[in-house]
Amino acid sequence: DLAHEIKNPLHAIVINLEVLRKRVEKGDAAAALQRANVVDHEIHRVHELIEALLVLLRPSKEGLGPHSVAASIGGVVQLLAMRAKLAGVEYQEGQLPLDAYTRVAPDAMRFAMLALGEEAIIAARDLRGSVSIRAVTTSSDVQVTVASGSTLVGTIEPQNALKTAQELLAPWGAGVTSNRDGSATVHLPLSKPLT
Repeated sequence: DLAHEIKNPLHAIVINLEVLRKRVEKGDAAAALQRANVVDHEIHRVHELIEALLVLLRPSKEGLGPHSVAASIGGVVQLLAMRAKLAGVEYQEGQLPLDAYTRVAPDAMRFAMLALGEEAIIAARDLRGSVSIRAVTTSSDVQVTVASGSTLVGTIEPQNALKTAQELLAPWGAGVTSNRDGSATVHLPLSKPLT
């Protein structure tokens, strides 16, 4: 409901910007038109983030799969990038595998990534560190690693994030491991192994 209430004024702003553009074009206000383009760009960016939030909050209606890993967690990665920016944390993201499919439910992937990503951002924020998300496809799974410039594992809260992610992924034969460097890796089995 909150996202819907935010989207309505955004649509009105987009429509009013178009009217503004047409009126400005009739005059000679190039600088004002340039500003309108910047505002238009930012509005579209906010709209994309709200769409990603809606995808996260709506229960998935997708069947048993296979599901695209990139499509399933792309919106969450986008939200984590914005969250890191707002927290003043440097954020790096690798390319998500576009050709990797798994039978893991999209909701399970999304919420596991959200739990791990949020913990990484909190840890990085507190120690003025950085966060990175990178993915590697092996012959049997996709490994998505969430790393923080500070330690992600070892305290009670990050352990809760790891436990939450494991509970979400376990019913699908997927899992999460904590690594020596303090990062966490989500293992999503491929729906059919790559040859």
